[in-house]
Amino acid sequence: MRSLSSLLMVAALAACGSGDADREAPEAPSTGAEQGGAAVAVPAAPATPAVADTGWSLRMDGAGPLRIGMTKDEARAALGGDLTTGLAGPPDPTACDYPKSAALPAGLKVMMEGGRLVRVDIDSAALATAEGARVGDPESRIQQLYAGRVTEGPHKYVQTGKYLTVRPANADTTRALVFETDGGKVTRMRAGQRPQVEYVEGCS
Repeated sequence: MRSLSSLLMVAALAACGSGDADREAPEAPSTGAEQGGAAVAVPAAPATPAVADTGWSLRMDGAGPLRIGMTKDEARAALGGDLTTGLAGPPDPTACDYPKSAALPAGLKVMMEGGRLVRVDIDSAALATAEGARVGDPESRIQQLYAGRVTEGPHKYVQTGKYLTVRPANADTTRALVFETDGGKVTRMRAGQRPQVEYVEGCS
């Protein structure tokens, strides 16, 4: 009788274990990554907007690590050894060139004449002067930023345009900052020594 009771108890326990194994595991919560058996692409995070380059502010004496008056070798060293000009041989007082360098930011060019850096040109709104003026600014902002130091002149090629020439705050008359406008807004700007900074056609 005791053996029969033991057998019945073992059978009952086996039946309970089988029932637990047959139960389904709880379903994991949906993450929305799949719908209808197909993977759903997760939207990428929005790109960070471009930030204006403040390391190359245009100044009366140059831009970034470049200084007006530097020799070709000095300018090359300041740019990490990357500067290629189309001029060969010893410095020529009449030679003018816009050398190339991957170290220069987009929209910025440098002029060399007689073997020395004489001017920096900018035609990009991503670059600004040390005071904050940039391409696209209204003429009134230039007048405000450089109050009492601006001389206006007619543009050579744009009928309504102007040249706004800014003289240094000190007594230096050898350098200037020039803004070209279309009659309303700045279209390009340059800084450097006179007379080269006032050349309308650059090296042409």
